[in-house]
Amino acid sequence: MNSSDLPDFVARPQGIEAHSLPLLAWSMSGTRLPTGPSRSGLSISSVLQSDGAKVAMKLFGRPDVDLLSFARIHFLAMADNGYFLEPMPSQETFATVLGDFEGSLMAVDALRTALKEALAHKDALRALLEQTLDQRSCYVQAASNGNRAVMMTSALGVQRKRHKVGPLDPPLGLRVIPGPSEGEVILTWGKVNHATVYLLKYGPEGEVPEVMGLNGRRKRILKLPVLDVPYVFSIAASGSSGVSSYSPPVRLMVR
Repeated sequence: MNSSDLPDFVARPQGIEAHSLPLLAWSMSGTRLPTGPSRSGLSISSVLQSDGAKVAMKLFGRPDVDLLSFARIHFLAMADNGYFLEPMPSQETFATVLGDFEGSLMAVDALRTALKEALAHKDALRALLEQTLDQRSCYVQAASNGNRAVMMTSALGVQRKRHKVGPLDPPLGLRVIPGPSEGEVILTWGKVNHATVYLLKYGPEGEVPEVMGLNGRRKRILKLPVLDVPYVFSIAASGSSGVSSYSPPVRLMVR
């Protein structure tokens, strides 16, 4: 089909040779094209053969800069495009929306730069304030001669008196019962103040026991490998002042 075969109402894109236009399925049987109310921008698409294609932009989740670039490319592609004579919305409207969005991005970038500079300035001033408070605390410490009541009048805060923790007591109330499954046992024991870890000593009666460190909840379920033998369990508390003695042993036949 040559460009001379195209109906007169079809605008030919400037700068595009006639042979580069895709083949059009024109209805040339002598039947007139519909003469109803014109629909702007649809004069070509109403006579093109459809192959079921659909526009797919995938805008969701695109970064702002990527969206702006995508919209610019589309805007340029639609300029003087012979296939879309009167695009909707118009190129003028599209240009206005595109320009407004680009302007808003520039404003946001300026605010981000200003915020970054303001945060850096704030951080510098905070460091200076902390240094000044450190200097003031040294003065209050020296001028008060370590007197707690006098220090408190400065409203700087005073450390609590540290009391040395004495030896820890062994945990009380160690209880060992069979668990729900074969070879399982459930252990519970009482709290010891100032303890950070509990040390569980266990093993088959008469053999060298294993020692396991436990923290958090004072309840554990153990799966023991050897069945039908008596096990012995004992527990101790450990903290900053050392390790307590072990609790009295508890014996249980594990099945």
